[in-house]
Formats: sequence, C-alpha cells, structure tokens
Amino acid sequence: MEQIAWSMPIYKKDKFSISFAACNKHISLYIDANILEIYKSQLSDFTMKKNALYLPYEKKLPVKVLENILKQSFEEI
Repeated sequence: MEQIAWSMPIYKKDKFSISFAACNKHISLYIDANILEIYKSQLSDFTMKKNALYLPYEKKLPVKVLENILKQSFEEI
C-alpha cells in the first residue's frame, strides 16, 4: 500500500514500511533496522540511526547498495 504520512511517501505491507524525505542537507531513508544492520559495513561513510539512513547531497550515492536494500526490503514487505 502506498500513502503519505508525516509528509513523506510511505510504502507499507503488514508491519513493514519504507519511507523517505528530502531535507535541507540530506535525503532520509527510513527502513527496517534489521535490513540496515545487514548493510552497515557497506554504509560506513553515511550516518545511520536506528531505522534511518542519511544520504548527504554532497556525497555520491551508494546506488548498488541502495538497490540491494530496497530489493531485500520489498521481499520482506
């Protein structure tokens, strides 16, 4: 299911959700904390807190890692 909540697009299925927001200095990606933990070592250049990944505009996006995270998340949800 797709919806807008907390002024962000959210993709939900059962208890899982993926959402994102554009902020002043970064993009925030909110995803299951267990999935983020799997990719923690590959995202060491980025700030992560609980279930959030912060992607600063001035850094190159880790596109392959993000693809893998999203694919795995959609498998989960």
